[in-house]
Amino acid sequence: MDFQKDIELNEVQINEAVKRQASLFAYYAEQALNEERVLKKLQLSNKVFVSALERQFRDQAHAKNQKLTERQLDAMLYGNDAYVRQISDIIECQTRVDQLYIMVDAFKQKKDMIVTLATNVRKEMENGLRFNKPATESDSPPQGDPQKIVPMG
Repeated sequence: MDFQKDIELNEVQINEAVKRQASLFAYYAEQALNEERVLKKLQLSNKVFVSALERQFRDQAHAKNQKLTERQLDAMLYGNDAYVRQISDIIECQTRVDQLYIMVDAFKQKKDMIVTLATNVRKEMENGLRFNKPATESDSPPQGDPQKIVPMG
């Protein structure tokens, strides 16, 4: 899908935009949810990995009769290439999730613009029809003697 093309809107293509809006919104919303699921799985995997890695570091320190501080544990984690790759993957995935939700919000705004544009186009068409339609008796001014005054009431 081409987001820039999907989000475009102009008066000439208003009918096509109305037809496609719901399906495009659903498509991008589904993509956002799918990517969010991937993010949650990456985060869960990372927590499990960190737990196992910290246990390994503590066991190694315990074998040497040492106790690790949280700061030392953090330094050891950030020194682990696999941990850094996982964090990087999580950051990239979070960025994609954020971008997709921005796209979903853009389609909400597009919907509002479609409604406004469609209303304006309809009003223009109605006004154009009024000016272009042939005159009927009900459209013409009353006929009769302009001097004759008809009492109201």
